[in-house]
Amino acid sequence: MKKVIISILVLAFWQIGFSQTPFKDFFDSINWSDTEAQFIQRWPGQVTNVNHFYNEYGKFTTDYAITDVQLGEWNLQVDVNVNEDSKTLKFLSASIPADKEHMAIMEKAEQCLTALYGNPEIIEDELKAQFAQYKNVKWYSGNYSLELSINIYPSKTFIRIHAEEHDNNANDFRVAKWGDSMADVMAKEGKENLSTSPDVYMFHDIIAGMDCAVGYVFVNDKLTMAKYLLNHKHTNLNDYISDYNMLVGLLTKKYGEPYHNSPVWKNTLFKNDPSNYGLAISSGHLVYGAKWNLDKTTIDVILGGENYKIDFQIQYLSKQYKDAQSSKQEKATLDML
Repeated sequence: MKKVIISILVLAFWQIGFSQTPFKDFFDSINWSDTEAQFIQRWPGQVTNVNHFYNEYGKFTTDYAITDVQLGEWNLQVDVNVNEDSKTLKFLSASIPADKEHMAIMEKAEQCLTALYGNPEIIEDELKAQFAQYKNVKWYSGNYSLELSINIYPSKTFIRIHAEEHDNNANDFRVAKWGDSMADVMAKEGKENLSTSPDVYMFHDIIAGMDCAVGYVFVNDKLTMAKYLLNHKHTNLNDYISDYNMLVGLLTKKYGEPYHNSPVWKNTLFKNDPSNYGLAISSGHLVYGAKWNLDKTTIDVILGGENYKIDFQIQYLSKQYKDAQSSKQEKATLDML
């Protein structure tokens, strides 16, 4: 009898120690509001300690991982990354071993995730770039996003999976989501269309106290891009720089620090004369630009000009439909040649 009991206990512990959790089941079960302590309590048989890691830029720490998360042929270890202050989940990440056949491994991983989540919504392919070669593939499921990426360097290649909370019901620009039809957007905005183009819905509005035109741009009746065209006037052209800084500040409060924010001099005639920076902008000598690289969207604030006229706009571009937008612009250019 003792031998039977011992055998049962050994078998039970063996099963606990070697239990595997299917990939999608694991991520679908995540409560993204969990603290670190709450999260690891949900996976008592699969929690392991990892070397403490602190990322000062992202303000997150890593002390634990969940083992035995199964994706295809890979038995993954998923790192638990938490916010430094609140200790709530920030994101989960895992690495897939990469060797000389890294592109075949990446393709196989993408096929596995496509089988689980369907076709990806965003693909950023820069594998033919001269310097930083990478590919990012992203899916959205329930209340989280999932990104598979490969980064190729001369001495090392990394294949990673990154998951984080995402509000899939949130709008991408004002009242609309990327891919919405023009009829849907017009119904939601409820304003008369002032555009003469069949692919643009435009009307006047005010943002941050400034007059502007709001433009929604469609390709094949799918929303791909949107803009604020700021058309208020200043006698002192330097005041446009103040407006630019204000808008960048507001967007930073909403989306965090921009990926890029710096002036670019095309002609240095006025570079040593800040009192004429506004004139430099209107002359095409100086361009101010800030960029945010968000989950589904890139945002650009651009303050430039030409022939003593100011061009001031905020552009929102869908990552999912950016190729369609580029093709449309290229066709328009070719039609003019």
